[in-house]
Amino acid sequence: YAVYAGNNENGCGPFNLPLYACKAEGLGEIYLLGQDSDVHKIRTEGQDAHAIFANGRGYIKAKNIDVETTGDGAHGVAAQRIAGTYYYSASNTGMQDYAGSVDLTGNVFINVKGQDAYALYADSFDAADGKDQNGKIASIKSYDSDTRQIVKDKIYRINGDMLARNSGIIDLWMGEHSAFTGKANAETNGVINLNLRGANSVWNMTGNSTLTNLSLGDSSLIYTHSGNFSPMTLTVRNNFDAADGTIQLNTVLGDDNSQTDKLLVAGDTSGSAKIRIKNAGGGGAQTIQGIKIID
Repeated sequence: YAVYAGNNENGCGPFNLPLYACKAEGLGEIYLLGQDSDVHKIRTEGQDAHAIFANGRGYIKAKNIDVETTGDGAHGVAAQRIAGTYYYSASNTGMQDYAGSVDLTGNVFINVKGQDAYALYADSFDAADGKDQNGKIASIKSYDSDTRQIVKDKIYRINGDMLARNSGIIDLWMGEHSAFTGKANAETNGVINLNLRGANSVWNMTGNSTLTNLSLGDSSLIYTHSGNFSPMTLTVRNNFDAADGTIQLNTVLGDDNSQTDKLLVAGDTSGSAKIRIKNAGGGGAQTIQGIKIID
């Protein structure tokens, strides 16, 4: 890894047996506090070589970062929980359970290129609640733990997918001039909250996605297809705030059974949005119920 805070996951047992993690007696902390004119540029090339990784009892605060990974499985920013047996000495072994976290307090640029690599990845290893022995959950947030304030006004330019799994949390507030190109999925009680702000901000959604909460804040959500048209669905499990945003979907303009991109909201909705429909090859036809694009 390029930047790593946390527990050595294995190799601390007797005779370096990999069955034991090292004992974490204190926090591993890293602060990347680059100014606007002094951005941290972080590059990795190897397989599974994450650029920024908080694991176990690790904490990273990152401000103004420019991240690129090219290896397969190499995440841009990752947070993970570990639980298992530690070894310190023959008389000092036992169980430990800690979740790493990353606070993003400045501008964030991430570009990942490898297979199975995520721009942001959070895994708290427990679909029930994800809490470690201190009640902490593996997380990546637009948040400053020192001031206990959400950081709302920074620029995010993200090329790559997001994944939160096993109750892991990704919570982003993306300010004006932000752009996210990729898909986002919250699995097994994972949480992804996306708050986009500004008329010049956009999410170019490139595949089926599942979020916890979404707020557009005058920004745009564009269903972005490459190659032949294959309908995509965005599912918001909790609440969707249209917030004067714009949603652009692709629909074969034909009869009631026409293929179309869709937005599904399981919770509450609020605000209003412009809806734009791009014809995905239809020649027009009579409908009875119409083509459902939002449910």
